[in-house]
Amino acid sequence: MQLATLGLPRKPNTKRKLGMVNQTSMKVWQGPSAYDGRPIYLAITNLVRDSVNRKTGPTANAWIMSAEAEPHTAAKAGDDRSCCGDCVRRPANGEYLKANGMKACYVVKHEAPLSIHRSLKDATPVGLERAKRALEHSGKILRWGAYGDPAMLPIELGRELSSAAQDHVGYSNQWHLAFAQPWQSLLMASVSSFEAMLQAQAMGWHTFRADKLGSAIANHETICPAYDTKNAVQCVSCKLCNPKRGRDVVIVEH
Repeated sequence: MQLATLGLPRKPNTKRKLGMVNQTSMKVWQGPSAYDGRPIYLAITNLVRDSVNRKTGPTANAWIMSAEAEPHTAAKAGDDRSCCGDCVRRPANGEYLKANGMKACYVVKHEAPLSIHRSLKDATPVGLERAKRALEHSGKILRWGAYGDPAMLPIELGRELSSAAQDHVGYSNQWHLAFAQPWQSLLMASVSSFEAMLQAQAMGWHTFRADKLGSAIANHETICPAYDTKNAVQCVSCKLCNPKRGRDVVIVEH
């Protein structure tokens, strides 16, 4: 027998009231990449279920994915520029990385990115307002670029979602390109050499530098606390990789 028949109030539909903010993963937006115009999409995960990443801690995570191919096959074929752009650590740059004693991208494409892509690639984007509500309800900080480069997205999307989160961290390898400049207030420039650090800072960026063992550390740089403490300090509490903190961060032997 229905509650209304008994003259009792119906139990409120919490999911409808909150706009499904209890959804832990969602495709937020899909559109052209700022790098080459090819279709990409933004997914946000761990809005409810916590990440088990020991370095970052329980952040909400933003993934920028190609809408045309699975991430591991795109990376292997060198077709990941729409989401990764000019990142020197792309697998396609393997010979250069080896010759210069550098490591390739640490993201294992056939694990979390592939799982997220297969789950969300055909989903309808929920839109900005619903994503903002979910972030606000989560109370979590947003980690931009768990995979892919946030600067491939419209800057308005970055500003609105960053404001909705409790805080945010992230970086971009596109710091030298014109379309990425509006992201200076939201992201660190990701660089891989002392020279690139100086160049990015001269353009107005704060930097996150991942360099080879033995590389010099500038007096104004702060060693990544997670690296320095073997993850005793996590991104979720550190938050130095937000340019509003006014710091430049470095790790060696990335």
